Amino acid sequence: MGWENEVNKKMFMNDAIFRQMLGISHFHTASHDYGAAYADWTLNNMEQFATELVATNASQAANIVALPTKGKFFIIVNTSGFTLTLKASGVAGFAILNATTVLAKTNAAGTDFVALTTIAATISGATVDNSVIGGTTPAAGTFTTLTPTSLIGPAPVAVGATKTLTAANAGQTALLNTVGGSVATLPAATGTGNKFKFVVSASTTSAAHKILAASVSDFIIGIATGQNANTAKVFASPLATNHSLQMPFSGTQPSGGIVGDWFELTDIAANLWYCNGMYSAGTTPTTPFNSATS
Repeated sequence: MGWENEVNKKMFMNDAIFRQMLGISHFHTASHDYGAAYADWTLNNMEQFATELVATNASQAANIVALPTKGKFFIIVNTSGFTLTLKASGVAGFAILNATTVLAKTNAAGTDFVALTTIAATISGATVDNSVIGGTTPAAGTFTTLTPTSLIGPAPVAVGATKTLTAANAGQTALLNTVGGSVATLPAATGTGNKFKFVVSASTTSAAHKILAASVSDFIIGIATGQNANTAKVFASPLATNHSLQMPFSGTQPSGGIVGDWFELTDIAANLWYCNGMYSAGTTPTTPFNSATS
């Protein structure tokens, strides 16, 4: 058996050299119809040189028998209707599921083949809600719509006149939605990484929209950018100074409280929130950061 392999390898190498001399492409496809049977497809010399092997029309699981040569790759397209095994003669090889395309190569020992990756697949013979799918015609029946939850929700929560937020509200958008002023209170900062986003959905016409830390122990640091007539000013909140964001109605609303204003606060450490936000002002912007606790 060993001398036959050596002869086949030399024939394969000579064939490769011959094709190079003629300028023939190194990529070509060899196809095999099992003829509604399952006898081994043993590659001949020209098939051995192929890059792509396409198998069709088997009656049950079957084999593709190839000669393992150093550096050899195959793309196996299994449309036979059954599982195929790519293998060297006398060894185990590996299975290729029906309706699957697999990239394979000779193993390190040069004795058999291994799969590198499955590069394409289709669903065949499966069911969704007890309805069979696969083939060329969609099956009748009720199908489930899968919703990518990472792209949808959670739904916004209205602050109303007052609302104390909890960890359960993390990731939600809290709407400052009362013209008489909405007051939202954050949970205590403990370093959870939770984020709370606030959006002004109703401009205040009296009192103030406010975002409050839970207690005098919690501080808000960060940056807020205010703009008026497309001219922006950036305000920073230093450490251990401010406990709230305040957007009072004062005729010109210099520190926000206008529809579309937003602030995002992140629980970054014990007793510490980080703020980022943007707001519009009716005149030259002033800082919304405030040392007040209410």
